[in-house]
Amino acid sequence: MRDGPFGARLGWGARPTLIVVDLVRAYTEPDGPLHIGARSTAVVRAVADLVDVARTTDVPVIWTTVRYRPDGL
Repeated sequence: MRDGPFGARLGWGARPTLIVVDLVRAYTEPDGPLHIGARSTAVVRAVADLVDVARTTDVPVIWTTVRYRPDGL
């Protein structure tokens, strides 16, 4: 183990959380520039199922977002 406040293991914690990362329209919408075909539909459905289960079992859900400026950066 390393010395200092960040050197020890944190463990699993006491309460689970669902974190949804990078589920952006560019990949999931049929006209999106990075659309991945039929897999997009399967991914969106699977995430929706996970979110539904999390919400019905009182597990917090955190969504990340991607934002672009008007110039596309």
